[in-house]
Amino acid sequence: MPYWFMILVTLTLLAWDLSSGPGAAPDGHSLHLVGLAAVANVAAILLAPVSVTQPPARAAATVSSLVTLAFLTVLMVLYGPAVPLASLLRLAVTVWLMLFATLLVLQLLPGAVEHRRAALLTALVLLGAAPIWLGPVVEATGNPLLLTNLVVAVSPLSAIAVALDIDLLRSGWFYAHSVLGSLRYDYLSWLSYVGILGTLCCSIMLAARHHSYIKETEES
Repeated sequence: MPYWFMILVTLTLLAWDLSSGPGAAPDGHSLHLVGLAAVANVAAILLAPVSVTQPPARAAATVSSLVTLAFLTVLMVLYGPAVPLASLLRLAVTVWLMLFATLLVLQLLPGAVEHRRAALLTALVLLGAAPIWLGPVVEATGNPLLLTNLVVAVSPLSAIAVALDIDLLRSGWFYAHSVLGSLRYDYLSWLSYVGILGTLCCSIMLAARHHSYIKETEES
């Protein structure tokens, strides 16, 4: 029941507020925060132990909480009151959900641990850079707004930027390397990202439970 409720809430948010307008231009602090959040996700994939004794969800939740706490501690030490409390809370929720979903996949993927880490890192890099390498495709198709918004939305960096209320694609580096910065686009709202990430986490946990049930049935 909670899973279907999460899906309903997510679809309602997407229908009611498919996008929020571009945020303010990013300053140096904001760009550093985006970078630190990305580093936290990469570090978690590279360093998180793959537990064989704890349930996948518990192991992923433990590591996600520890990394998010360490991430917030670093932010408070580096920037202190320069980061608004609301932005800090939104960023913490976003980073935790992203870490939890990613580490759940890391726990559940088959194959050697090194191969799993490499596959996840490759997927995150491709998704994070989607506005760059898919930008020419969007431009070649005539820049349909739905496709442009989709390319922007799939990047994990967009979720972090929305949490900080900044327009990342119009920052200096992204504007110079992605054609999307000069095109019209809208970000998803932060609540939509939370709903999508929460639904993704629930879906992965349900898939893992279903897989375990089938495996136990076959063994018995």
